[in-house]
Amino acid sequence: MNRHVVIIGGGQAGGRCAEALRKGGSDARITMLAEEPHAPYERPPLSKDVLAGKAAPDSTRIPLDWAGLGIDILEGVRAEAIDRAAKRVQPAGGAAPIPYDTLVIATGARPRRLAALTDPDLPVFALRNLEDAAALRAILTPGRRILLIGGGVIGLEVAATAAGLGAHPIVVEMAPRLMPRGCPPLIADRLLALHRARGVEIHLGTGVIAVDWAGAGIIATLGNGERIEADGIVLGIGAAPDDGLAAAAGLRTQDGILVDGHARSLDDPDVLAIGDVARHPLPRFGLTLRQESWRHAEAHARHAAAALLDPTLADYDDVPGFWSDQHGTRLLVEGLPQEGQEILRASPTESTWHIAPDGRLVGAATLGDNKAMAVARRLIAAGARPDPARLADPATDLRTLLR
Repeated sequence: MNRHVVIIGGGQAGGRCAEALRKGGSDARITMLAEEPHAPYERPPLSKDVLAGKAAPDSTRIPLDWAGLGIDILEGVRAEAIDRAAKRVQPAGGAAPIPYDTLVIATGARPRRLAALTDPDLPVFALRNLEDAAALRAILTPGRRILLIGGGVIGLEVAATAAGLGAHPIVVEMAPRLMPRGCPPLIADRLLALHRARGVEIHLGTGVIAVDWAGAGIIATLGNGERIEADGIVLGIGAAPDDGLAAAAGLRTQDGILVDGHARSLDDPDVLAIGDVARHPLPRFGLTLRQESWRHAEAHARHAAAALLDPTLADYDDVPGFWSDQHGTRLLVEGLPQEGQEILRASPTESTWHIAPDGRLVGAATLGDNKAMAVARRLIAAGARPDPARLADPATDLRTLLR
């Protein structure tokens, strides 16, 4: 009898893992439990083209014939528990348990909530799925004041989309700058200037401590005493890994399910975790990392599938990175630009390059220079030690650093 691979989670990572298994030659029975009532789809367009009404929700779906690939997707089915001793998954609602030989947890992450939002009737929105995008789109109309709590990727992408639709976005970020986790200070300053030039109101170094009704709208009180009137609130204060099932099943978690270089749980080699929910080793940096990005979800899912098919495969060690489109400008980040000495390359398009004490390039970031970041990724992957003076010199052809 063929082995049974069960995937909990019907998002991008779960879908790409199933696809890679089948296209890689696996004849296993593959069953996917998708909590949402949809086949796998990609989330990045939700805060941009879908939210702006430029793309239909169906355009986000991964264009695969799942049935033709022999992949059984149980839409709208949530996993309630994992019994590792019996090797089975219990669906919610009392359905029969589903046995597995290999279990892949691809449950992703859920938006964090804010303690100040105690009234369940407040017009508060998150942006994690298609239904969230449809609900939020309804309030992004000209003149509406939208309070975005959090100046990270989601908050800024929604702010840019809202401004483009004629709404008045107001971003409140606790840190003294935008994108404090994933973006170096100089590039964050450029983002700040870009958003303010496009009409986005931004408050830094303070947070929302209370929200009250004010007629048909709301008033938010900030920690610095300011009060902001708004018609709706969008939460963008990060996401927590949806690792409760794993923890309840006795798997170790630490802001994500702890896995090895083949995405296997450290506690059970027959249970894998991929994408946003997994904390994986990153040997080139000597640390473990949980990533929330389209690129990582794709790469980690495919690597996990390939490792199931070939146990001799090298460990996962892709260079971290992401991009974000805001006001028609693309932010690109490679590696870990919060590490090391920062070097500014001033023109023709600004970028920052980050050198570790041992001379290795460990990170880079830019607004708009795709070619520079393609070089950066290759240099980081190779453990290169480029000359800082050449990096800073705009006359240097970066491609020569690859030789």
